[in-house]
Amino acid sequence: MKELDLLKKIALYERNNLIQKYGNNLMGKCIEASDTIVNIIEKKSNGKLKAQAKQVWVLYENFEGCTDICYEEHWLVKVLVKGYPYYIDVTMDQFQWAFYRQLPAIYFARKLPNFYLVREPGKVTLDKCGWNDWYNYGDYVNNFNYYD
Repeated sequence: MKELDLLKKIALYERNNLIQKYGNNLMGKCIEASDTIVNIIEKKSNGKLKAQAKQVWVLYENFEGCTDICYEEHWLVKVLVKGYPYYIDVTMDQFQWAFYRQLPAIYFARKLPNFYLVREPGKVTLDKCGWNDWYNYGDYVNNFNYYD
């Protein structure tokens, strides 16, 4: 499908631009990346593809480096292709320190990963992932499904 090929090329282009500009540490570059990708998609598709920067909260899997919270606000791109949502994130690996499995440099998929939440996590989610036990007692059982 030519739209998906275009989106993948744009993601790779922006990822390479960010690396060239900032090196391999892309922490805090998600807003810049998302805004740039949205603009490129709208130009390259002649307005046929509708893209938007989308706010999510990344729920950490590994709490070792956390201080007062176990999640962080993050931005990525949501684009509709023939009515179906696709998500593009070219800075996901900035959170590698907070995960046990390898995160991709470029995330491109029809759905958000389980650890990307559309609302800021509340007490129930923080209890389920074990954060409140970790924060209060230094130990936890993680019952949150981070993976498919």
